[in-house]
Amino acid sequence: MAEKFKDFRILSTTYKTVGEHPLQVNVLIPRALTEGDCPVILRFHGGGFVTGDSLHPDWFPTFQVELALKHNAIVVTPNYRLLPESNGADIMQDMDDFWTWVTRELVTFVQGQCPKVRPNLDQLMTAGESAGGYLSIQVAMDHPKEIKACTAEFPSLQLESSNFTEPSADIKFPLAIVESHVASMTGGQVVSSDPSISRFPLIMSMTDNGVFLDYFGRDERLLPFQRVEKGGEIPPLFIIHGDDDEIVPVEGSKAFVSLLQDKRPGCAVKLSTAPGGHGLCETWHMDHPALEGGLNFAITSWLS
Repeated sequence: MAEKFKDFRILSTTYKTVGEHPLQVNVLIPRALTEGDCPVILRFHGGGFVTGDSLHPDWFPTFQVELALKHNAIVVTPNYRLLPESNGADIMQDMDDFWTWVTRELVTFVQGQCPKVRPNLDQLMTAGESAGGYLSIQVAMDHPKEIKACTAEFPSLQLESSNFTEPSADIKFPLAIVESHVASMTGGQVVSSDPSISRFPLIMSMTDNGVFLDYFGRDERLLPFQRVEKGGEIPPLFIIHGDDDEIVPVEGSKAFVSLLQDKRPGCAVKLSTAPGGHGLCETWHMDHPALEGGLNFAITSWLS
């Protein structure tokens, strides 16, 4: 077990099966938590929708670990189908099925291992970084009443922007990277975990060449901006984003917050920006000046 998770007991199970491929969910329970109701963090991993794993320690923010331990919260973190073997609609179907598992089976699953611990489904918060930040916001928009707060680190939100839809002026990852990978795929193949992060060039090939949406999809449900335009709701939201992010530019988060404030005046949303690139806050502690105020804002809603 990675050092980062030493203060947790980790329970793993399958929350759904696609064909014969199991999709895993990991439940992190603080070792100090032995009985009682506990709040829940639904945390989604990043990786450009093509790579990563729910327990990849380098991408599991330090402050999220501290947050769970401080509040004796359990963290429920799923894997999900990855591009290009699957698409955005498949990923959102996984989110639907994950939600069903959480609301119908999480309590029983946890109490089967820790009989005196009861996840409190009235205290749900979503969290995630990059692609996981997108999923945190998407799931929160799907369930704005049940989820009490949403946090997202450098989320990929403005998927219709030129960053995702137009070729880069300086292409470093040729289109052949993703095209050759697709050519080698077998029918019905499912990939839901890449802890080695070896597939990362796939997302860079997609975005460098402006073809991301060709693989992800363009359905309205996949595009958070369109959902807000059509009246979508979201619980209290805190976003942290780096001013110098070249992978997912901060302008997307700024535009999303601006749209929320325009379409839903008075909505509870906070955006914190700070010098730094993609992944800027992965090693930050809860009391970092760029985090503390926004986290406290989210925590108040989460635990109220």
